[in-house]
Amino acid sequence: MGERFDGREVAAIRLCITEAPVAGWEMALGVEDDIDTLRPGSRIGFNSETNMGSFSDAVAWPTLTAPFREFWKGCQTGTRQPRETESLFDDYFERVSNEEHEADLVTFTAEGASVVWLGRTESGSIASVAVADGYHSLSQDLSG
Repeated sequence: MGERFDGREVAAIRLCITEAPVAGWEMALGVEDDIDTLRPGSRIGFNSETNMGSFSDAVAWPTLTAPFREFWKGCQTGTRQPRETESLFDDYFERVSNEEHEADLVTFTAEGASVVWLGRTESGSIASVAVADGYHSLSQDLSG
């Protein structure tokens, strides 16, 4: 639209698996990814044009994604209604909560190149998962 920016804001979302402290971060690998082929400064991630990403408890997934499925069904039939979600941070994020499962689904835009980071405890188990929208190093920003 004719606007130019010197930098790019980076959105990130983190899912805490456990309350154990994160001892270190590493890039998550996909099935075909090979860490040995990376050049210094490169990152493994995924690219998208305009998509939505989310984290959720797998058991609560059907309930938490229902407002989005209903929204798209309405779009297809011409009876589009607003989603029954909570707007966060000026509509950059949306949240759906389910008290029965004590679970939330938080959505975020995923445009461009994104990296998934795994936060591991001292024992090596996963304590957190984070997705950064844009090639941004969260290893320094998400310690803790």
